[in-house]
Amino acid sequence: MVGSTTDYLKFCQMILNDGEFDGQRLLSPKSVQLMGSNHIRDHVLPESGVRLGDGNGFGLGFRVRLDVPDTRQLGSPGTISWGGVASTMYFIDPKEDLIGLIMTQKLPTDLRIRDEFTVAVYQSLIEISE
Repeated sequence: MVGSTTDYLKFCQMILNDGEFDGQRLLSPKSVQLMGSNHIRDHVLPESGVRLGDGNGFGLGFRVRLDVPDTRQLGSPGTISWGGVASTMYFIDPKEDLIGLIMTQKLPTDLRIRDEFTVAVYQSLIEISE
């Protein structure tokens, strides 16, 4: 699959909006809920050997953060994410109304870049009083 950073951002926004983007319903809210719900028992995708890491599960196309302390990473329960080749990665945190998207081109994949990006995003969040 090929897409631009803008395409990825639109997709993430659609998921964050429970299946709606730019006034158009593309997925039902129930579909998005199922996509972001864990559907496996272990932290390894069957047959592929892909490790999701402690505290994570797998929904319909996404890693799903189940237990934040077990992941030893910043974030919220229910955050969905996935990474790609060349160190790309996105996450969608519905509790924070937040999308993180990094589109690097570093091979081999460097997990450190993804981790540092996620930490920087969450550490930059501040409360705004009204």
